[in-house]
Amino acid sequence: MVWQAFFDESGERKHSPVLVLGGFLAPYVRWQDFTEQWKLMLGKKPDIEYFKMNDAQKLRGQFRGWSEKDRDERVRAAYRTIEDHVSFQVSCIVDIEALHKIVPKEELGRRKQPNPYYVAFSGIITKITQYQRTIGVSEKIDFIFDERVMEQSKIVDGWDAFKENAPMDTRDLLGSVPVFGDDKQLLPLQAADLLAWWVRKMATEEPDKVPRVSFPWQPNRTIPGLQIHCDEAWLIGARDAIISSRQGGASS
Repeated sequence: MVWQAFFDESGERKHSPVLVLGGFLAPYVRWQDFTEQWKLMLGKKPDIEYFKMNDAQKLRGQFRGWSEKDRDERVRAAYRTIEDHVSFQVSCIVDIEALHKIVPKEELGRRKQPNPYYVAFSGIITKITQYQRTIGVSEKIDFIFDERVMEQSKIVDGWDAFKENAPMDTRDLLGSVPVFGDDKQLLPLQAADLLAWWVRKMATEEPDKVPRVSFPWQPNRTIPGLQIHCDEAWLIGARDAIISSRQGGASS
């Protein structure tokens, strides 16, 4: 069985205190069914060409001229479509201020800043491969990310090194280089956009509820999964682990 995972980010790095990378996992056949149902959701009257949660919230773009009531009904319909098809959800919250504190730019060069997207990407991939053992998914998962991210060339170029540095117990689950696609063509990326937006909203407005996703409607089911919160303590642990690994490699 072929599995696919679709992810999108939320949070402008110069204006948001956190960056969120979130998305869903499901077998390929479920994503095929999802895509057909998502098209039907988009085609409800008034129809929209694509779904973007930030535009829905601000009633702009495809949602320009909509009432809040109609907007809310469409967002609920979008989430119902997700509920009916996905198997797992995964999100990663990166505290940008903590990241800059733990990895000051002096360590990277005067013009560089630590990259929250790459932290989230690494955390997502690593945790999913570990999580696969728990949920009994032994197949390699194909990862698809939104193409608008600036880091895609860095990720593609560094994928082999990323795999080589991955823990031995998860390395065999890492497949081919991640794919970056257009969310207007790959509709599951629009579902990932919805999740990432809501997780960022909760992480910034309701920090006491960070471990779970809370929507203003009653979900039909709880989508299992995991959430990674890269706060200061997590980042320190990750940094120290990398330093220890490098020192171990240098002494061997």
